[in-house]
Amino acid sequence: MITTASVIHVAGPGSIRHAWKSHFVGDLRAVNNSFLDTYQLKSQNALVDGNIERIERGNGGYLVTVSFARVSEVQKSLRYDRVIVCTGFRFDASIFDEQCRPELVIRDRFPAKTSQWESINVPDLYFAGTLIISTSQIAPMTARDFTSDIASFISLSHSLAPASVSKAMDIAGRNHWHSLRHAYFVWLLICTAVVALGVVLEEIKPRVMGAIDPVTGFRAPRPIISVIARRIATVGWILIVVGVIGEGAFEALVAGADSHLQEITDGALGTAITQVGILEKQAEGLRKEAEDERSARVELEASVSWRRLTKQQKFAIGTKLATEYAPELTSVWYTTGDAEGSSFAADIAEILSDGKMWVVPPLTLPISNEESAKTGDPIKRWPTGVKLASTKDVASRSLAKVLAKELNDRGFDSGMDAIINAPGLLTDKQPSVMIVVCPRPQGPQGEAKLRAEAKKKQQATTSQDDHH
Repeated sequence: MITTASVIHVAGPGSIRHAWKSHFVGDLRAVNNSFLDTYQLKSQNALVDGNIERIERGNGGYLVTVSFARVSEVQKSLRYDRVIVCTGFRFDASIFDEQCRPELVIRDRFPAKTSQWESINVPDLYFAGTLIISTSQIAPMTARDFTSDIASFISLSHSLAPASVSKAMDIAGRNHWHSLRHAYFVWLLICTAVVALGVVLEEIKPRVMGAIDPVTGFRAPRPIISVIARRIATVGWILIVVGVIGEGAFEALVAGADSHLQEITDGALGTAITQVGILEKQAEGLRKEAEDERSARVELEASVSWRRLTKQQKFAIGTKLATEYAPELTSVWYTTGDAEGSSFAADIAEILSDGKMWVVPPLTLPISNEESAKTGDPIKRWPTGVKLASTKDVASRSLAKVLAKELNDRGFDSGMDAIINAPGLLTDKQPSVMIVVCPRPQGPQGEAKLRAEAKKKQQATTSQDDHH
């Protein structure tokens, strides 16, 4: 809208919070704050801190009354052609009776929920759908998730709403079956107690002894007490039968509740395993992207990094030259204004010094020996890499070729070039070698070049094997 509207005002009850300061991705991020530039650079766009009291339509536009937050009791009416309301939504709790109305949080916009998406003040009231999806544009999952970095990264897709409803139903079902199982188990214990009481009553045979029977010699029980004992035993048997039946019934109900709970647990476990698999695939993709980015960064750094020789490389090449060649006059040159070439020329000069050669400190070489140039002259490109030349004697030519080979073996573009010359240096009167460090070639050099060549060769070999 910046390129279309002449004036834009962004109004809100509080100041803008920046994500770089709050570390919450739901706040304003740098990629979206181009509007602030137009405000800070004193264009007609503005940020208005205050409450919108009312919006009235009229005269082909809208009259907006703003109560400014930074100035007490000051209201102002502003006219606009268009008004875009970006207020999100407010949870409608009026559908609930006062006795079961959920508590609201965050300016009474969202229901307060536990980590199980259950209302904190109305037991067994669960929320699903948009209310539990948290993004920078959607309502938070819970009050404590409102500024959660993780919750803010949950993206909204067509599959999240059904999944959230299913999750809420699973939690409600689990709690329901837990409460039923607890009730069934309590009744199972009661039935067990009834059976125990029946066994006790069945075993009680109270007998009150009467006079001694002359025939048997034992005391005979009183008839009335004997009837009571039989009745108590009958009640005991009835309690045993009822208790056993109750135990069987409630054991079956407990087993059924356990079965339902196991099904819910297995389903949740299967969903969790599926989600873990999806997350692992996403993590693998992110790891691959990170590795690709790291490789690209390494390749980019290798393509622009300066040519350098390590101490070990310089010592190895210098030792080889000192062992195989007699001291000889050498000079190292680099093009004027080439800082990278100057550094690499110093490395080569140190190699020649370690090799017991008579080395002239690195000197600058003019880019062109032409005294003047005219329009229409051919455009010439300066060579790249390291160029070597020598006098015609065998020792000098051999020294130049060996040095070029040693540099090439270590990944630095080098070669013989008879065209390069420095006035008065390469003469047959004095055997000598001339090394010119030209501008850096494009692409990696040194160890990076060797790794790239080895990788390319390996890929070519693998491709041939796959083809065969």
